[in-house]
Amino acid sequence: MKRITIYLSILAAGLSLSSCDGFLDQPAQGQMTEGDFLGNSNSAASLTNSIYATYREGSTYETTGSWIGDLCSDNALRGSSMSDGGGTIYNNGTNQFQNLSGLTGSSAFLNWLWLNAYTGIGRANTALRTIDTFEGLAPRQKEILQGEACFNRAWFYFVVLKLWGKGPIVPLETLSGAEPAALKISDRTALYDTIVADLQIALKMPDKAESAKWYPTSWYGRAHKGSAQGLLAKVLLYRAADDPANAMQYYQQIVQIVKDMESSTDGYDLIAVDNIFTKAGEYSVESVFEIGAASFTTSDGAYQGWQLLGTRGEPNWGWGYIAPSLNLVQSYEPGDKRKDNDIIYGKTTIYSGMVQTQSVIDGTTIIGAYSESDPNSVSNGYPNRFCRKGYQPRPVVGGNENYGGNIRMMRWAEVLLIGAEAAVRTGDAKASTWYNAVRTRAGLASKEPTLENIWEEKRIELSMERDRYFDLVRIDKMQPGYFAAKVWAKIQSEQQGLEEMKAQGLAPASTTLPLPPASPVVVPKNYVMPVPNEQILLMNNLKQNDGY
Repeated sequence: MKRITIYLSILAAGLSLSSCDGFLDQPAQGQMTEGDFLGNSNSAASLTNSIYATYREGSTYETTGSWIGDLCSDNALRGSSMSDGGGTIYNNGTNQFQNLSGLTGSSAFLNWLWLNAYTGIGRANTALRTIDTFEGLAPRQKEILQGEACFNRAWFYFVVLKLWGKGPIVPLETLSGAEPAALKISDRTALYDTIVADLQIALKMPDKAESAKWYPTSWYGRAHKGSAQGLLAKVLLYRAADDPANAMQYYQQIVQIVKDMESSTDGYDLIAVDNIFTKAGEYSVESVFEIGAASFTTSDGAYQGWQLLGTRGEPNWGWGYIAPSLNLVQSYEPGDKRKDNDIIYGKTTIYSGMVQTQSVIDGTTIIGAYSESDPNSVSNGYPNRFCRKGYQPRPVVGGNENYGGNIRMMRWAEVLLIGAEAAVRTGDAKASTWYNAVRTRAGLASKEPTLENIWEEKRIELSMERDRYFDLVRIDKMQPGYFAAKVWAKIQSEQQGLEEMKAQGLAPASTTLPLPPASPVVVPKNYVMPVPNEQILLMNNLKQNDGY
């Protein structure tokens, strides 16, 4: 009975606003505060605000799950020290995600992702159900609040679709008794229909300029019309792969959406590469959807996911738990400005696969995890490289988990590359314009916008931004073998790097890496993750995904 109660709290989203009040009270971070709306709208605004808090929730253990979009791809390794996360066993612990080997429904990471997604959905439902009960809301105010709730609900349903390919669509009314357990499990088609319907409503949200009329901090830290347009373009790109018979109409819609965003008064543009993930780059003209975070004494406004990516030791005191793969390092074109702004190098260890020139950040030479007294120890860094996009100044209050950098959920560069791919499909000349705008910003010469080129550009541009695995799956549905080849290339690069280190006398002959002996990808099994066992026990109609 206890489990049913827990599940009901997730679906009904009994809101615990006290956990995020400290964050909501900080207008500088783009969250609504008391008095943002006129009349009796304050409580309604708080309900909408609570949805945004969902993106930042979770402990260091739980937020690891949000990075499997990189771990399950060719972009990332399970970093930290070699002794961490499953050690040298390739199908153990977090290594299971790195190698797509040994995954089961017992994963705590996956269960947290399920709970987080349905917490967001439940909070959105609560907001939508409650908004109509408030007196004093002007019609436009109500439309804005409903649009924000629908946008966020669509975002979380898209998470469910990408991770599991199915899930319950929770009705708006409050469920009780045995009703949650009896919910129907919806397939991809039903989830897509629900997401698109929500985003059509979300398109009524204000643009950036109008947002300033309703919120003291304008669009900062919340969704606006462009957020809905960008997410809709992305959803349609995925739907085109799942519904090839209707793909052309989706591509045509995407091209029009991106053209509309390009000509809008929001002024979307690309900023300097070295500024994107800095404090100065927060809420820039490149931002399409961005969640605010801040370091307060209580840690209520922080995003602890940055600790996972942060450099081990000085000056960042992170974990380095999601690390750039050697294959990613080797995939940047010569002269690409993004490379030095994406990757931080610590001291070379026997697990690095390459001789690394240590990065110097804020005057500190990065060491990472390295034992001078025992350079062959498993306590040394694997691979002792770090994601610079996740580098945040060390918090001065609240402990190392209290990182305050904003989460860039969607950037204009991603929208341009989504548009470029769709434009190639439709034969629109904008394909070259959009694709090469991203390359020019990176300091690279123009190239022909072929699908292969766009896919690779997207990989580099969005590296370590939680999305590559899902894109590999999407592409593989149109070009079978792509997913398996890319993951296997990552594994081979690491093995070859180790052999070169051994040949140079930089690693003992006995050194091993937690990598599978053969290509691990099985399709369509690995198109989705295993459904959490805990949720299967709770729901009568929820079955495990095939192959798990």
